[in-house]
Amino acid sequence: MLVLAVGVFAVPASDAGAAERDGACDSGEVCFYYNSNQQGAVSDFSSSVGSYGESQPKCYEFKGSGKGAGECMKNQAASVANRSDKPVTVYYNSNYQGASQTIPAGESANLSAELKNQNASHLIGDTGSSGGSPAPVSEQWASPVPSDARITAGYPRYSGGGYHPGIDTVGFRTAKSACTGTVKSVDIHPKYADDNAHGVKGSSNFLRIDCGGGVEMGYAHFYARDLPKDIKPGVQVQAGQDLFPIGNQGNSSGTHLHFEVKVDDKYVHPFNFLRSKGVTGLPG
Repeated sequence: MLVLAVGVFAVPASDAGAAERDGACDSGEVCFYYNSNQQGAVSDFSSSVGSYGESQPKCYEFKGSGKGAGECMKNQAASVANRSDKPVTVYYNSNYQGASQTIPAGESANLSAELKNQNASHLIGDTGSSGGSPAPVSEQWASPVPSDARITAGYPRYSGGGYHPGIDTVGFRTAKSACTGTVKSVDIHPKYADDNAHGVKGSSNFLRIDCGGGVEMGYAHFYARDLPKDIKPGVQVQAGQDLFPIGNQGNSSGTHLHFEVKVDDKYVHPFNFLRSKGVTGLPG
């Protein structure tokens, strides 16, 4: 398959996709502050996150020059500015569990006494940006899809018998990172970057994430135009982080996510692997 680096395409980002995680609270973002009244260092997001991480280098940190800069934000935020067009709900526990506080779109607030310096996840929108129920998260690992997603093609074969190295799912909007790791590659097809090419082998866009320890995860069929600008090789992603809207790009017969897992360069059952890491609530 001929591929080009994602950087050669002018891929539009969402409202704040190009600026997310830069320590500035831009329009379209949800911003957590180290101090009350939107003061101190800031941790800015344009997507839901099910687990902030415990320590560097695998945590979301406060950025900028204010007090708290460089520190992990889990259990350390005191106030929020919601500059998105959706409500954001802040949770006491990871995986959108425990006590919560919702900040309406366009408003700012100090976190309640129960949540101040006791916050571990947040959900943007009434059901999160992914649609359906939130994807389950377990420390370094997460489901790439909501628990109510529907499997349309399993591993290791299609219903017709042909080999299939991953699992295909439908019924949701946004794919999530299934591990905390680093974007290894983004392969965008030079002809079908934003088009369907059902039946054309090797025509699908493909994102690969290096999870460490010989584990690699792959995602296919997203449109190049929908891939956030900050999802690029070398960028670290967190388990449960939004990656992109699912699509019907390339060799695809309908909007869905193709997800696969390799361990030491050998394909394994994607969901069974995640179950072995403690992720629950996976489809099927």
